[in-house]
Amino acid sequence: MDNKTFREEVYKKYNYYKNIDNDEFYNKLQYKKAHSTFSTKAIVKNVACLILFCILTTGIVYATSYCIKSIWKEPEQYNYEEEKKITEENIEKSITEEDAKEIGINKLKQLNVEIGNVKESHLNKEPMINKIEWVIITENNLEIKINAKNGELYSFYDNSLLNKISETKMNKKEATEVANEIYEKLEFNKKYELSDILYIGSGKWQAEFAVKYNDIFNQYQSIKITFIAETKKIAMLNVFDYEFEDNPFEIQKEDAINIAKNKYGEEKIESISAKKDIQKMNSIIYQKERNLETGEYRTENIVRNVWNVKIVEKEHGFVENYYVDATTGEIIGGDQVK
Repeated sequence: MDNKTFREEVYKKYNYYKNIDNDEFYNKLQYKKAHSTFSTKAIVKNVACLILFCILTTGIVYATSYCIKSIWKEPEQYNYEEEKKITEENIEKSITEEDAKEIGINKLKQLNVEIGNVKESHLNKEPMINKIEWVIITENNLEIKINAKNGELYSFYDNSLLNKISETKMNKKEATEVANEIYEKLEFNKKYELSDILYIGSGKWQAEFAVKYNDIFNQYQSIKITFIAETKKIAMLNVFDYEFEDNPFEIQKEDAINIAKNKYGEEKIESISAKKDIQKMNSIIYQKERNLETGEYRTENIVRNVWNVKIVEKEHGFVENYYVDATTGEIIGGDQVK
């Protein structure tokens, strides 16, 4: 990359690129063709100074990969049906079936449910997130999923309660008190806080407890409990515990909006906004840009601080979210809803 191309890449990141004709720095002598005899030594010196300036000036460290390491991981295509198959290597790297049963039974006892005998246990793979789990099912229609590598609880289902239709007379405040009581009895290692609670119908409430970082709830380190408030019984429990990198917010809000706007196309946008968020890297924007409508794609399970940029599309009112990494300014994923 020559000196001029390098400068252009820096300016593109800052959204100055469209104004280069009036830019004093851009039009310095070293960029004009008439000065092609300008010495190689001087050009190298100028490039070195610019790189050093990037390193020393934290306000623009995200401007170019010369100044900060990229964290984006290229998605890979995989075959879901093929990777669902359990291999000998999977078995060797997993805890034993007997250990899984013992852990599962002990977890069920903590949940204070009538367990019954174990009638089925098997290994299951989730290729999308490279997860392997032991599934334990009892004769009382209870199902528990255990991390096959470390024995940690993934989820619990009381299928009889999930399918039961009833009503509740409790209000949100009363249901919140029950949710907190259930959470305290579960005795998790991390410090979770109630982040959300709502009535989902059929007599059931759903509460989410999450770890908070800088006033942002991390949904990828959280517990979701579906319960019947009157009986204090758990119908479903899901535990999410991804490693979180807690990267710093170096990117400003307006910069994040401009990055997403330039990527999406300003002329197609009805409105755009952004908020601080914690999200997991995904392949959604990658697939959209390449028109990859078929096939399964995945990237690494990396969870980062991001600017969650919400775009409302002009023609049909579609809503899309672009996840702009808070440190590097890279778009590391997104989602789309009608």
